[in-house]
Amino acid sequence: MRRYLSFLAVSLIILCGCRETDVTTSPAEQLADRARSSYQSSNYRTAVDLYEQALGEDPDHPDASEWLRGEARALLALERYDEAAQAAQRSASLSRDDSGRNSAILLQAQIELQKGSYLACSRTLAGLDTEQLDRDRMRRAEELALECTENLQTDRLVDMRDQGWLELFVLLELEKRYYYQGDLERAALVGSELDRLYPDAHQRFGRPELREVENTYMALVLPLTGGEASTYAKVAREGAVLAFERAQNTRPGVPELVVMDTGSSNRKLLSIVSTLGEDPRCLGIIGPLTSSSTILVADDVRRHHLPLITPTATSGEIDRYDSYVHRLSVGGTREVACMAEYAVRTAGCMKLSVLHAYTSESTNMAQTFVELVEEMGGEVMIMEGYEPGTTDFRDQIRAIKAARPDGIYLPVTAWDAVQIAPQLRFYQVELKLFGSSGWDDEMTPRLGGEYVENAVFPVGTGSGSLYPPAARFTYYYQRKYGDDPSTVARQAYDAAGIFLKAWNTGGDDREAVERALQGIRLYHGATGTCTLGSVEFPRTSCPLLTIREGEIISIE
Repeated sequence: MRRYLSFLAVSLIILCGCRETDVTTSPAEQLADRARSSYQSSNYRTAVDLYEQALGEDPDHPDASEWLRGEARALLALERYDEAAQAAQRSASLSRDDSGRNSAILLQAQIELQKGSYLACSRTLAGLDTEQLDRDRMRRAEELALECTENLQTDRLVDMRDQGWLELFVLLELEKRYYYQGDLERAALVGSELDRLYPDAHQRFGRPELREVENTYMALVLPLTGGEASTYAKVAREGAVLAFERAQNTRPGVPELVVMDTGSSNRKLLSIVSTLGEDPRCLGIIGPLTSSSTILVADDVRRHHLPLITPTATSGEIDRYDSYVHRLSVGGTREVACMAEYAVRTAGCMKLSVLHAYTSESTNMAQTFVELVEEMGGEVMIMEGYEPGTTDFRDQIRAIKAARPDGIYLPVTAWDAVQIAPQLRFYQVELKLFGSSGWDDEMTPRLGGEYVENAVFPVGTGSGSLYPPAARFTYYYQRKYGDDPSTVARQAYDAAGIFLKAWNTGGDDREAVERALQGIRLYHGATGTCTLGSVEFPRTSCPLLTIREGEIISIE
């Protein structure tokens, strides 16, 4: 009997297991499962197709609302915003409980936000029943509310005071904007109202940074946190801050520099620029760093007549704006044109030679030099190259000697220059020496000695440069920050310097500052010779140096 009962129990267990195994999902559910897997694998197009097939197979399925949300997320990932919004709306209408409906509304708000439809996003969020949200959904709703209100125009914000639970976030954003604009009295009133209506608001979300700027100022707008660009932004901040500090020590009434962090959010960048545009005390913006970010805010700064200089963006698209949007343009490879013109037209060398390193920069400079010399009627008799690290230049120098030139162009580093010059003398090759900006280093006269006497070369912008504006910047930067400056720091320093020069002419008036910026042709600063946008550099604009009695001096 006991054996029989044991056998019966085992049989029942097996039968039950078989019955569970026999339970199969419907074709629509199988399609939805495959759609979820495709979405998780970032196969968004496949996910959309599979969700549509599942809904077509069983449009009345209890999970149809969830499938529609899945389809909306996949469409959102594909940036098919209108279709995503329609799917989210259908999900909300089909939801059989508050949880599903609120999830669909949150998704719809996220879609509107990514579309840039901030007003529509706020109206969608206002339809949420926050009493029915769990902790995670409430946190997401608050994140959307903060980002959405941050991007609304101030008049729209004021009109949204009666939007239920969104009132908290409207007041937080208004308080922040009034602080940024320097309207401290109004900001304090909003802050007091927040404390009365929502006692824990400031504890949870913080207070805006107090900016007690009494007079005019310029804004440094950079992505100081939140991404890889923050590293460059912090260096740019150092250069710009140094420019303003030095100006404030030498001139009365210099505007304050207000540093504003955009993070990694384009929406925050747009919000900050809009706020600055509405503040008449802001005379201009230094930043942002990239071409895409500059183009993004271009229409807004032009609408507010707010001058902007980006220190590092390089796109020629920026130059298409005829006013208020500028990029710093440094001399760069124009030094080759300057050197070629000096060699041919000033030094009178019509038969030249070139010796360069096999690096991309040195080779490109050598080829450009040849083209420009020939354009001016001269001739390059021979061009020789060598591998980086070479110390014996016998073969190259003998080939150059056989070509019988009257000058030699050496687009090389100071270290290579002080090794090549003595070997030219050793092999009895007496030529006029023309160098590149790499020669602008105290190493050149110190180690080159008599062999580099009378050599001519353009100014450099490295830490060893002896060009006065660049050398002064390096000195003050090292003294303040204890490190050598980077190119980005130099560019930010010069962008700030150009703004200050324009302010010195135009005063506390945006339009006058812009007119002064339009009138700046060339600016001699830490980056050498620079200008704004596509202004053509005259070849003779590049400052030149020479060596006299062991000292580097400027050629007047």
